Amino acid sequence: MTARPDVDPALLGPVRRVMPVTPKQGAEVLLKAGDHPLLIAGQAGQGRVLVLTTWAQPSTLDDGTFMVAPGWQPFAARLMAWLSE
Repeated sequence: MTARPDVDPALLGPVRRVMPVTPKQGAEVLLKAGDHPLLIAGQAGQGRVLVLTTWAQPSTLDDGTFMVAPGWQPFAARLMAWLSE
């Protein structure tokens, strides 16, 4: 991939759980949580694809973790903008 979303992990809180995945050939791991892929970018036909390997559990994530950290909303907006280019 030649262009990718602006990824700034410093703005995101800690990640509690990651689904185990193996990126397809040609995909690019943009972020990792430890040794595990957290955000993967790839192509599908003529479009772009992002795979985020964690999930939000709002009832248990009130401690500043990943998807409730102050940086999550701008980060998610950048991802959506990148996908729609």
